Amino acid sequence: MVFALLSCFALVACGESGPTDEEVKVAEDERKSARKLAKEAESATAVAVNCRSDLGPLIQSLRNTGSRLNVGLVFADYSTQVGQISVAYDRIPFNRMDYECISTVGIQAEKAFGAYTDAYNEWNDCIGDLYCDMDSIDSELQDKWRKAGRQVNQARQGLVTLETIAVEAQEKADKQKRKAKEAEAALDS
Repeated sequence: MVFALLSCFALVACGESGPTDEEVKVAEDERKSARKLAKEAESATAVAVNCRSDLGPLIQSLRNTGSRLNVGLVFADYSTQVGQISVAYDRIPFNRMDYECISTVGIQAEKAFGAYTDAYNEWNDCIGDLYCDMDSIDSELQDKWRKAGRQVNQARQGLVTLETIAVEAQEKADKQKRKAKEAEAALDS
């Protein structure tokens, strides 16, 4: 009889009593954190993807112009290049762009466009001025083109930064999702 009574207490003490309130709370907190990080990762990915989609053609036009300048251009060809940059710029949907994209990539790309446009205007003015010697403006043009090149590189780096943020956010979300699953599995065991 004593043995049966002890066995009964042992079963209750060792038996399935279910998860504690603390374990349930930990699991719920892990799930909430996983959902929050998943939303953050989704948002960061959308910013990076949309930014590349919105500004990629402009950056490519800017890069093409820089590449063409490296091998030399006559004014008519340079004019065409700046026109292509202008077309790409005009197609940017500024009204729906994320602040992170504009501040990290857009401003630098716009500055590069401005530098190429300034060089175009200076070159064009010199061509129209009978007394202007092209050699007199060469260093100014080179300075503007170097400035544009630096801005293009910064814009490209901005895209890489946004994409890196998105990848890191996704990795963090995935890690938290695994942690939440482990906490839920612990409730079932």
